[in-house]
Amino acid sequence: MKINSLDEFKTLFDSFDGIVYLSDIETHELIFLNKKGRDLFKWSNLDNKPVTCHKVLAFIDEPCPFCRRSQLTKDAFSAWTLYNPVIDITFKIQECFIDIGDKTYHMNIGLVKDKTLEHESVKINDLNHMSDSLLAEYDKKIQRFLEVSRQHYQADHFYIVEPSNDGEYTFSFVSSEHTAPGNFYAHNIIKKLCELDFSDTFLKQGYLLIDDVFKFVHSSLHLTLTFNNVKNMVIAPLDVNNLALGYFAMENLNLDAFKKETKTFLTLGNHLSGIVLLKNMAKAKWQSSHDFLTQLRNRFGLNEKLSTYDQSKSLGIIMLDINNLKDTNDTLGHKAGDLVIKTLANTLLSNLKDDECFRIGGDEFVVLVYEPTDEAQVQKVADDLKEKFKQANLSVSVGYSYINELNNEFEKHLDEVDKLMYENKILMKRQMRR
Repeated sequence: MKINSLDEFKTLFDSFDGIVYLSDIETHELIFLNKKGRDLFKWSNLDNKPVTCHKVLAFIDEPCPFCRRSQLTKDAFSAWTLYNPVIDITFKIQECFIDIGDKTYHMNIGLVKDKTLEHESVKINDLNHMSDSLLAEYDKKIQRFLEVSRQHYQADHFYIVEPSNDGEYTFSFVSSEHTAPGNFYAHNIIKKLCELDFSDTFLKQGYLLIDDVFKFVHSSLHLTLTFNNVKNMVIAPLDVNNLALGYFAMENLNLDAFKKETKTFLTLGNHLSGIVLLKNMAKAKWQSSHDFLTQLRNRFGLNEKLSTYDQSKSLGIIMLDINNLKDTNDTLGHKAGDLVIKTLANTLLSNLKDDECFRIGGDEFVVLVYEPTDEAQVQKVADDLKEKFKQANLSVSVGYSYINELNNEFEKHLDEVDKLMYENKILMKRQMRR
């Protein structure tokens, strides 16, 4: 295949509905990546600095271990399938050498096998607009990644281990059908692993291979592994730029397959670390805008929601305050008070969307009614909630207001609704004394 210049090649392929890139045969320098690829991998190269194809497309510093350019011959195409776990896309790859001007380049075309690029693109730099469902999406990506990797190395189990805030560990686990263990098994193995320090081995070769547990020197882990019928194991760190994220490990794998494809295993680790890091970033973003006790959005989450709301639109504000919560805490304890708070939160979540209800203080909650047609619509939502609270044996003071145009005056309106809510609280107390 002969093209006269790079400009001609770019004109031909920049708008191609798939990924197309050119790289230098010797240095792996990325010469060209078309628009679809630039959008998918968030690459602009505004500084025009040389960068390798594996750095941009696989996020690793060394050439991809699955690269097939050394197997290519002149005037021949190679076709194969590649799964990229970072962006969770399976590509049909076609590659060849191509002459452009007086130089030969390595050309790759990647077509999405079963999903659209737009749907699968991981928006790494757009954390501020992540939906709450993204955490679940990352968990699905991790599970799929683990299962694909487990099958590739014919392992019984493949899992990742992450430290949690309470000093314990969380894990994601996949197993072959005939060896699926319970959580006790997984926790037992993981606890023993995390008691040991493999840092020296990780620094030397990037992983620890226990090819025969009977010869393994750590007696405590040796007993745990043999008791659970583990014959061999490989463990490697999850880290991104020296940021430790945890471990990932395989048990009862095909040792021949592993030893032939050690670099592939390390590359998989890089990809897995990237997904875990993105999940942790999404989790941190979620936690900053949500209340830990109730899982409702907090005051920050309320402000975040209002920042994207059309200020020319109408809005209904409903203010809620739990009656006598202090008395509950004083007489029955804070656990009983927390149960009341969670009961109210669950009542809200059972009847409203999660972006409509917020916990903004200890016993104070806000419900938003988006674009109501009139005050009667807001009142109906408030009355329906009162009935639900009554059914849940909750005593709650309620105030509400209809705003025809918000006009960046939410705090002013919230203060007014707060006063209405306290008027309702005083009225309810008087009625209780009669």
